[in-house]
Amino acid sequence: GPTGKVFAFEPNPAAREVLLRHVKWNRLESIVEVVPLAVGATPGHVDLFAAGADGMTRIGEANPLLSEQARQVTVEI
Repeated sequence: GPTGKVFAFEPNPAAREVLLRHVKWNRLESIVEVVPLAVGATPGHVDLFAAGADGMTRIGEANPLLSEQARQVTVEI
């Protein structure tokens, strides 16, 4: 609703840039906060394997379908 707030957690830097761009294009900066963290049971760090903004990002190991394009990024939980 008009007084609500959205917290969008996006640890993948490339996907986060796309998300931020869409939030701005849609003029939602006042209600959407993009958080650059992964979500997990305990705080710490985790290895994220991402191929750009592709939605097939995985934690722990590269998706076999993207293994050659994926790069490892350490992200905070």
